[in-house]
Amino acid sequence: MNILLQDDQLVGVLGGSGGMNIIAAVVQVFLNHFILGMKPLDAVVSPRIYHKVLTNLIFIQIVS
Repeated sequence: MNILLQDDQLVGVLGGSGGMNIIAAVVQVFLNHFILGMKPLDAVVSPRIYHKVLTNLIFIQIVS
């Protein structure tokens, strides 16, 4: 779990359950919310893309 502070004020808490895609999922939610300005729920439920370089596969996760 990562706790994000700005000027000693809590701005976010990031983390997730274990698995092969946890880093990619957390990074994509972070970018969606803090960089692209999405609302927190929209950032979490937006589709995610996973690419496994060694097996040359791309997975798209769509939450419905």
